[in-house]
Amino acid sequence: MLQRTARRSFETHPGRMLACAAAALLLALIMAAMPKTAFAAQETQDGVALTIDTEKTAYVAGDTIKGRAVVENTNDFPVQDVRLTVDLPSDPSFTVVPSEASAALLAPGETLAIDFEAALPVGNGGGDKGTGGSATPTKAAALANTGDGFPGALIAAGVLVAAAAVAVAAHRRKVKPSDVMALVLVAALAAPVAAAGMPAAGKAYADPSSLHATHSIKAIDDQKDLKAAAVYTIPAPTPTTQTVTFLKTDSASGNPLADAEFTLSGANGGYTTTSSAEGVVTFPDVPFGSYTLVETQAPAGYLDDPTNHAVEVDATGVTIDGASMSQFSVANTPRPVAKTPPPTINSIIQGNPFITGNGVPNATLTLVWPRGLGSAETVVDASGSWMVVAPASVQLLRNDIVSANQTLAPMLPSDFVEQIVIGAV
Repeated sequence: MLQRTARRSFETHPGRMLACAAAALLLALIMAAMPKTAFAAQETQDGVALTIDTEKTAYVAGDTIKGRAVVENTNDFPVQDVRLTVDLPSDPSFTVVPSEASAALLAPGETLAIDFEAALPVGNGGGDKGTGGSATPTKAAALANTGDGFPGALIAAGVLVAAAAVAVAAHRRKVKPSDVMALVLVAALAAPVAAAGMPAAGKAYADPSSLHATHSIKAIDDQKDLKAAAVYTIPAPTPTTQTVTFLKTDSASGNPLADAEFTLSGANGGYTTTSSAEGVVTFPDVPFGSYTLVETQAPAGYLDDPTNHAVEVDATGVTIDGASMSQFSVANTPRPVAKTPPPTINSIIQGNPFITGNGVPNATLTLVWPRGLGSAETVVDASGSWMVVAPASVQLLRNDIVSANQTLAPMLPSDFVEQIVIGAV
């Protein structure tokens, strides 16, 4: 439909159609003549940015290609062992300053750069192809340089033709919508001409601890790929904390003790933890600084250790009481346990099987018969009284000795007490 509209407009109004065609040609020439903006190839990784760029993307005979490769540290910490290199075509011959850039340490915001340039030959094989400096173009080359490859004379002619055609069309009749459609058709056909001089877009990619970028330009009639690479090392994070750890043991046996509570306090805050089943006490991620370590609760059955221990935490490690943490441990002394008070045994009469007495309520009482006849157990009642009935196998004789003790946990067993069997009254 667009083609039919353009043909009909051309047949009925050739003057206006000529003006539209000339205007479209002028538009395409202007697009082609505009300086090409150089789109830099860039890649960023780990806060390190690599860029390779040139002043423009299309060059003609007699031009000097000038560009730069830059690696920048955008982190807030230094990057180590940075090396920047470029890989440029052999034709034209590039001068590279410096040939390689490196830095043992690249501070935040700092850059490394390599500048490069090459002169394109003037005309057909004339000029210096590898001087690395700026060539002086001839008049013909200067003319050809207008618009990055489109002769200035052609542009000037296009402007004159378009202006004349538009003037004729305006004198006869206004341009109609069908003419606009024809203009769009011609512009669509002319657009590839304008774009033909544009080089391919830049490419970039990253590998672990390295960056790569390729910037493409058009040099006369050839596409040239300008490559840059950067390698670097991200330093390991500087530690700002340490782990404080030591062992909790029994002072008598040396065995590890669980459930001992410790507090570590200092200007950076306080921390509390308990020993594990293996007796290990651990305070993770303690910021650098000075602290006081103290046991706040001993394991059950052990005496507290009230000693305050001085702890220093810094980049070199942890010291406790001025010595290496690896040499430090805390031992607890078992808490002394009292004996259960001994029971009492009432008078025992020969022939009476009922043995009675007093003791600590709820204590377990053990009664030992004489002559190796065995023993018996009972529990002291809430009133503190107890009674044991001698079995038929136990015949208590005059002057036999009956002994007893009692135990009330967690106290230790009491000492034994004795009672002599007396004769019947």
